[in-house]
Amino acid sequence: MLFSILTLLIACMVCVVLLSILASTGLNLRAITLAVGAAILPTLVYGAVLVRIDRTEPESWDLRGLAFLWGAVVAVFIALILNTTALTIFHIKFDDDLGEILTAIVAAPLIEESAKGLLVLLVLWLTRRHLDGLLDGMLLGATVGLGFAMTENIMYFGLAYHSGGAADVGSLFVIRCLVNGLGHAVWTSFTGAAIGWSRGRHGRGILRFLVLPVGWGLAVLGHATWNAGASLAIGFLTIGFSYNWLLSDWQALIIAGVVGGLPFTIPPILIAFIVARLGLEQEEYVVRTYLPIEVGLGTLTPAEAATLASRAARNQQERTIRRLKGETAARNQIAFNIAATRLAFFHYHALRGERPDRADVRRAEQLRWQIATLRWYSIHPE
Repeated sequence: MLFSILTLLIACMVCVVLLSILASTGLNLRAITLAVGAAILPTLVYGAVLVRIDRTEPESWDLRGLAFLWGAVVAVFIALILNTTALTIFHIKFDDDLGEILTAIVAAPLIEESAKGLLVLLVLWLTRRHLDGLLDGMLLGATVGLGFAMTENIMYFGLAYHSGGAADVGSLFVIRCLVNGLGHAVWTSFTGAAIGWSRGRHGRGILRFLVLPVGWGLAVLGHATWNAGASLAIGFLTIGFSYNWLLSDWQALIIAGVVGGLPFTIPPILIAFIVARLGLEQEEYVVRTYLPIEVGLGTLTPAEAATLASRAARNQQERTIRRLKGETAARNQIAFNIAATRLAFFHYHALRGERPDRADVRRAEQLRWQIATLRWYSIHPE
C-alpha cells in the first residue's frame, strides 16, 4: 500500500511538472526544442564537473540519479505549490508588485532551498552509508541543485521565447546558464556540506546539530542575494546600456547580466571551491589514517596503502596502468582503489563512536573480497 501511494504521488508530481513545462512553452514545438536543449546542455557540462570531483569515493549512479530527479521533479513540484501559495498570500496582504518581490526574495529561497536540501537529509537518516563526509554531502546537494536548475531553466526559456523569441532565450541563457549556471548547485551544496560534515561527528556534541541550520542559512542567503541584488543590478544596468550605448534590449541584457551578475556569483563559487578542497583533504586524511588497519589485517600491502594515501600518486598509478595495460585494467584498478577507500571510511566511522551494524560489517567483508578478486585479475589478466 505504501509503495502504491508513493508511486501515485510521484506520478502526480511528474505530471504537474510536465504540464508546467508545456504551459510555459505554449505547446510550441520550436519553443520546447529550444528551451529543453538550452537547459540540458549546460547541465551535462556542470554534471561532468561534479563527477570529475567525486572520483576518490564516488557515489552510485542510482543515488546520483535519485538526487538529480529529486531536484528536477520533487523539489520543483514543492516549489511550484508553495511559491504559488506564498505569492497568493502576499498579493492579498500587499499590492501585486510588492507581492512578487517578497516571493522572489523571501519565500522562494526559503522554500526552494528547504525542498532541495531535504533529499540530503533523508539520505542521512535512511541510508547514511552513502554519506561519508563533507564532500559527499556537498556533491549530493549540488546534484539536486543541477536537477532543479534544469527544470526551472526550461520553464524560463519557454516563457522567454514567447515574449521575445530566440534573442530573449539567448540573453537569458547567458545569465542563467553561464553567469549563474552553478547557482542552484552551489547554494544547495552548502546545505549538503553541512549535513555531510555532521555525519562524521556521530554522537559528538551539539555542534553537529548547529551546523545544519548554518549550512541551510548560507544556501538561503546566497539564493536571496542573487534574487534581490543581481536582479536589481541587472535591471538598472540594462536600462543604462540601452539608453547610453543605444543597444538593443537583448544586447543590453547580456552585457548587464555579465557585469551585474558576476559579483553575486563569484563569491559563492569561491566558497564552494574552498569547501570542496577541504572535503578532498578530509578524504585523504581518512585514507592515510585509517587504511593502515587493513594493512594489519592483510587486506592491503604497505605499498598499496601508501599509494592510496596520496591523490596525486593514485591518479598517476591509474594513468600508468591505462597506458601500459589498457582501459579494462585501469577500470579494475579504479574499482580496487574505491573499495579500499570505502574500507578506510568504515574504520573512520567505527572508531569515532558509530557502532557498525551487521549490514556494515557484511559490506566491509564484501569489499575485502572485492579487493582480493581485483588483485587476482591484475596478476592473471586472462
